[in-house]
Amino acid sequence: MEGMTATYYFNADAGHDQWVEAAARQIQENLGIDYELQSTEWAQYLELLDKQEFTGPFRLGWGMDYPSPENYIRPIVGTGGDSNYTGYSNPQLDELLVQGDRAATLEEGIESYQQAGDIALEEMPILPMWSGVTAIASSDEVGDVRYDVTEGDIAYGEVTVVQ
Repeated sequence: MEGMTATYYFNADAGHDQWVEAAARQIQENLGIDYELQSTEWAQYLELLDKQEFTGPFRLGWGMDYPSPENYIRPIVGTGGDSNYTGYSNPQLDELLVQGDRAATLEEGIESYQQAGDIALEEMPILPMWSGVTAIASSDEVGDVRYDVTEGDIAYGEVTVVQ
C-alpha cells in the first residue's frame, strides 16, 4: 500500500482536527497509507456530503431523534436515507425496515430493526469509531432526575428539590 494517499474529510472549527489526524496517522503507521486532511466549513461540508463528492473517509456524528433502533438504521444505511451519504443499499435490510414498520407490536418491530442492524454491521458501509458515555449522579435532596436520551442530557426542567 506504499505510495497510496488517502484524504480524510471533516468539518472545520468543531474540534475534529486532532482526532482525525490521530486516526489517519494510525492507518499510516500500520498500513503504510499516507494521508492528507481536508476540512471545510459546515455548510460547504453538507453540500459535499449531499453530492457524495468525498473521495475518502469522512466524519459524521449521529444523535438519536427518538428511542428506536430504526432511527439509527434507516437514515444512515437505508436505501435513500436522508443521511445515507455513502450511497449504500441493501434490499434485504430495506425489507426488514418495512417489516419493522408494519409489525403488530413494538417488540416485533424492534426484532426486525435489529436484524437490519445486523446486516449493516456485517457489511459495514460505515465505520463506527466510538459512542459516548454519560455519567449521572443524584442524591436524596433532588427528585425526578431523568436522562433525556433524545437531548443527550439530564432533563433539568423536571428536576425537583426534595425538602
